[in-house]
Amino acid sequence: SVGKKVVVTVHLSPALAFDFKPRGGIGPRSMIHMLRQKRLHGIFKQRHIEGFKMADLLFSHNDGTTRSLVGYGIDRDKIVQCRHPVLPITRPKTKSTEIADNLNKKPGDVIYATIGFMHKYKGIEDAVRALKFLPDNYKLAIIGGMQPISDEVNIYNTIATLIDTLGLRDRVYITGYIDDDDRLNALIREVDVCVYAYNNKYYGQVSSGALNLAFANQRAVIGYPTDSFKEMNKEFGEIKLTTAAAYY
Repeated sequence: SVGKKVVVTVHLSPALAFDFKPRGGIGPRSMIHMLRQKRLHGIFKQRHIEGFKMADLLFSHNDGTTRSLVGYGIDRDKIVQCRHPVLPITRPKTKSTEIADNLNKKPGDVIYATIGFMHKYKGIEDAVRALKFLPDNYKLAIIGGMQPISDEVNIYNTIATLIDTLGLRDRVYITGYIDDDDRLNALIREVDVCVYAYNNKYYGQVSSGALNLAFANQRAVIGYPTDSFKEMNKEFGEIKLTTAAAYY
């Protein structure tokens, strides 16, 4: 309205931002649920999609997000698809031994890590379970903690219980929430490999900022074959993809 050009970066696919979940059956509760979903969907479209339609340009980071935007009626000619950018860290400011100290690292040990906020879609449980199939010199660092506004409050307990049940206390270290970028990058540079056992449905339409932290710190990457990871590999092949989304 003030004559300015508007550019929007869409980091989360609209199809995931509002997951329309119909309820089975034709009873009164099902009808009420459906009407409530339609009302919320209308609010979502008014709040977000109408703004997208008015933008002069939209950036999307993967095919899934682009398809979702077009499916909501946004002009394909206004969408520019580009890879999620990476800022290489060429001059580290900080050096860390926190992970090595807590995992009692010895010569020959291999430390792999998950990076980012702890969330059910990030496959942290799978990263823990994989340790049972690896020699004892393999250890895991879970770099990150709970997102302050997350509703996934039980994941800490779930992961800790799993570690305890599998007898892996000496082979797993959880850093907790990290609010300092220099410390975060220093921790990543301590490990040998970063793993991303991501949920395919969710990360088929979302590009991972946490993945780019591994690239920025020049770490090797192993990931599940999500659509967004396979899309990236077509061009550059930076990720060693597993044959299946299974921790074995």
